[in-house]
Amino acid sequence: MAPAALAVREAREAAERIPVTLTDPDRPAFVTTRHETPADLPATIPLPARTQRPVPVPPIPRDRFGPATTTIDLTDDLGPGWTLAGWPGHPDVYYVCIHKLAAGWIERGIAGQPHWAAIYGGTYLTDPRFQQPLLHNVPEPAAREVQAYFHRRQREVSAQSQGDAAATP
Repeated sequence: MAPAALAVREAREAAERIPVTLTDPDRPAFVTTRHETPADLPATIPLPARTQRPVPVPPIPRDRFGPATTTIDLTDDLGPGWTLAGWPGHPDVYYVCIHKLAAGWIERGIAGQPHWAAIYGGTYLTDPRFQQPLLHNVPEPAAREVQAYFHRRQREVSAQSQGDAAATP
């Protein structure tokens, strides 16, 4: 199986719902600003803590809303083949797709916060420095987080399969 297809399958099959603490008394949640920054080092601004209990990842959008019926082309933002797929009645939830296959999704309003979170493989994508989900003011940076993680997983799967092939006599 191609690395991209394997990474997409891995994301789809992730059934675990791992709770993530959105805020912590010692570490506030962070929201990216509109400024463009590398995916590894997003610009962040602290937000006041709103909850200290773990917030589970929402159920898979298809399970909640059925098949996506609208698409938004993200070629200018993410490159060829990348789109958002969503539902007219639910403008706060979108799949992030590469060539019509869902790589992850983005959702606004997690834990009552009016920001976008990126979700991949059933978990929030987090800031590695603080282990807090990255929250974005607009959907495009959240989609870029999904894209960056998708590419990172694709490289890991490819390296692993090359290593397995090299180990086989």
